[in-house]
Amino acid sequence: MIALSLSVQTIHVCRSNFEIQTCRTCRITYTKRISI
Repeated sequence: MIALSLSVQTIHVCRSNFEIQTCRTCRITYTKRISI
């Protein structure tokens, strides 16, 4: 459950689009979440 919370936080950062690199990592996590 902690991992899920972390994923959500990462998505939030990506949504902010503050850092492209962070968004890239978020995109991978987001895709993984959809795969699950």
